[in-house]
Amino acid sequence: MINRRGFVASAAIAATGSRAFAQAERSIVLGQSAAFSGPAQQLGMFYNQGAKLYFDALNAKGGINGRAIELLRL
Repeated sequence: MINRRGFVASAAIAATGSRAFAQAERSIVLGQSAAFSGPAQQLGMFYNQGAKLYFDALNAKGGINGRAIELLRL
């Protein structure tokens, strides 16, 4: 039995899947699932900001083997 949260997560992954597949040639797409609302919102936002800061610096240096890192959040 799938609950509402599982359904929403699956739908979001499916919706971004085609976009991620199209960009696979020129970038590496990573997904981040964290609390972006509710009582733990600040923690999730800090995790996302830290990861984005690191990947932006890495991309500025040319990424990984010339491929940029893209971070998708859920």
